[in-house]
Amino acid sequence: MATISGTWTIRAIKKTADWKQGISITGSAAHNGIFELLPGDELNNVRGSSINIEIWYFDPTFNDWKKSLQREHFEWKDEIGLTLTIAGDDNVGSGDYDFDDFVVLCVPEDDILKTPIEFPRPDFTIPKEYIAGSGYKKPLPGRLTLKARKELLASIRQSVPRKPR
Repeated sequence: MATISGTWTIRAIKKTADWKQGISITGSAAHNGIFELLPGDELNNVRGSSINIEIWYFDPTFNDWKKSLQREHFEWKDEIGLTLTIAGDDNVGSGDYDFDDFVVLCVPEDDILKTPIEFPRPDFTIPKEYIAGSGYKKPLPGRLTLKARKELLASIRQSVPRKPR
């Protein structure tokens, strides 16, 4: 079971199983229950302080939803921020343990979990003339001159957006 907090969008990204697949959500202020999803389907505004998410499958033999085996993977993606991928393997006990029967991606809606810098990112390449030397004295190889450091810092300060306090 994966447990998250905050506000998230949950998106089905892969389904290779023939049986119905979905997720069970508990602890959410907006969504609780079992939701059958197909790739591309999304649940937005899933929010709460302790949200539990599990992959479930519908077993036609018993005409009932059952819990899948699952794996969770948290990752920081520069273009999105913190993500959680949950992969399920249905037919517990006789499954193939490939964890590709159903996969969902959880993407944050809270700013604190998103990438802080908007894309495209600023170019921080240091021009060669700043490394080669200055009018004061020749810097060590790979070192910036004092003038170059000041200009580079000024450039960075201008290009990085500041959050209001």
